[in-house]
Amino acid sequence: MKSLKAASLALAFSILAVSLLAGCTSHPSRVYAKSSKAGTYFTVPYGWQKISQSELSKREAQSTSQGASDRAAAVMWQEAYSPSKLITPADVFSLKAPSSPIAFVRVRSLLPDEINSVSYNFLRDIFVPLTTWLNSTSDSSLAPLPMTKFTYLNEFEVADKNSHGVRSIFSFTGSDGVSQTFDQSALVSDDRKVMYVLLVRCTTEFYQKHAAEISKIADTWTIRGAK
Repeated sequence: MKSLKAASLALAFSILAVSLLAGCTSHPSRVYAKSSKAGTYFTVPYGWQKISQSELSKREAQSTSQGASDRAAAVMWQEAYSPSKLITPADVFSLKAPSSPIAFVRVRSLLPDEINSVSYNFLRDIFVPLTTWLNSTSDSSLAPLPMTKFTYLNEFEVADKNSHGVRSIFSFTGSDGVSQTFDQSALVSDDRKVMYVLLVRCTTEFYQKHAAEISKIADTWTIRGAK
């Protein structure tokens, strides 16, 4: 009787262990965002929602800014991720502080006039006039982009296989009056034909509480080169 009871207990503990193990491994802790064509990938926390390339391209096609259509046509891969389902393609391309963190990756061929002019300053200024802000002694209340409370947090050179560039981390308050933080990585292939950009941004309030989580997304970005 004791042997039977012991066997039953052992079986129960075995089933419980398997169940717990299954529960721990049923979902990965992170999700890979990758493109074989672009030869690059990064990870985001499990549960972040993807905004597909087709959704982003559809929104981008509405842009009337000079050269937008040419740049869009040169895109090899772009996707965006956010923990919120409420984030839209419009939010991805807006410079207003997002209500939820956004990770946006974009890989595209450089246009002929860009190939000859690409530099670290060119890469810094992909989204905002960062070079101008860095060289300014005061806030920029006018063009090229209204900005106050600019804080330059960190910057360092980055290099991966066949590419190199710069990663800049900074905060600013835009026209919406909400401070946001950019963790921006921009690289160019060694042959100066392809540009790789990953921007992770959120409100500065969120960043101050979750800096490690935001930084980890950028830390996992790996570039092996376009095929």
